[in-house]
Amino acid sequence: MTALGSRMLAALATSLLLVLVGLAAFPRAQKPGMVGPPQWEYKTVPYYFNSLPTADDSPSKLVERLNREGADGWEVADFIPEGGPTSGRMIFKRIKQSPAE
Repeated sequence: MTALGSRMLAALATSLLLVLVGLAAFPRAQKPGMVGPPQWEYKTVPYYFNSLPTADDSPSKLVERLNREGADGWEVADFIPEGGPTSGRMIFKRIKQSPAE
């Protein structure tokens, strides 16, 4: 094998290794025992909140809502403002729940 062929083979092996390491580094968003890609469910929730903290440093109503949805497994996928920064729609997603859950 020529020197050029050896270098090309080494470069190909290195590239393949980097791809495999990269794929392994991405966590799979699946529940234990799931096979195949996850199925997502979505919901939209209107918001009309002041996102600034209050004078007594208590959480804003927006933060309270985000924490409540997060406790049920929902995560924010997007905010869609409608008429300003304090009102609009929040898009939530989570791994689809089985009927038994």
